Amino acid sequence: MTKDVGRSELIQPRSVLVVVVTYFSESWIEECIDHLRASATELSITICVVDNDSGDSTAQRAESLGVRVVQMGRNSGYSAAVNAGVEENARHDFVLFMNPDVLVDENTVQQLLEPFKNDDMVGATGPSLRSIDSNGSVADHERCPSGRRCVSPITFALHWFLEERRPRNRFTTYYYNERRPQPPDNVDWLSGSCQMIRYDLWASIGGMDEKYFMFFEDVSLGLAVRRHGFRNAVLPGASVQHALGASVARQTKTWKLRRHIGGAAVFYATDYWFHVTQRLRTRS
Repeated sequence: MTKDVGRSELIQPRSVLVVVVTYFSESWIEECIDHLRASATELSITICVVDNDSGDSTAQRAESLGVRVVQMGRNSGYSAAVNAGVEENARHDFVLFMNPDVLVDENTVQQLLEPFKNDDMVGATGPSLRSIDSNGSVADHERCPSGRRCVSPITFALHWFLEERRPRNRFTTYYYNERRPQPPDNVDWLSGSCQMIRYDLWASIGGMDEKYFMFFEDVSLGLAVRRHGFRNAVLPGASVQHALGASVARQTKTWKLRRHIGGAAVFYATDYWFHVTQRLRTRS
């Protein structure tokens, strides 16, 4: 993503560009947009749906609700789709990118903006995530915290292997920032399922790193926020409902496993080393 894409430089007061990336999301997109609008009645928001060649009625349903739709023409992945949504719209103060299976609660969009007003060093904010099942019921057995730790490849592998077998194992609780938690206004990274970031910071970073198709693009972005001298803040009082896994429900377990391993391999071979060097400098 380039910083100069020929867009208007007009910045609307406290304006928010919302980018929703869809892929076979016809069962969620209308409710997602309705919740967004209800949560931001006093804000200037632009909603843009970026469709990764769904092949169903997702794009048509979004267009019928009066939002802009960007057609990728192929399944380009999450990072490329978010970048395209930002590039195709005028400049705003903030970017909120999210999955279509996320339903924001009342006032959540406004609450995600609040930390930016009082702290110039907050670069990105994320809400409290509550898992729901396909029927919209709260799934208490699922955990999907927004603020998480950047962990070593060994810790991540053990978390991934043990989570279903022993959900409270020490590696998973550390990864989910439950054991020896970081302060909520300074976590390593925020879930990419729903995150707000300063537009100028987004432009300085260069958007999401498109070497990530999906998985670990949010970890990479979180470290980029920190690399630019800003903090990632999770807001327990701002909440959303997230149908965990609905965005990739059509994919096989093998496909998801391959994508997850691929994202992890790229991250631990590249961006992870910023985190390592930063921790070493802190200790010295």
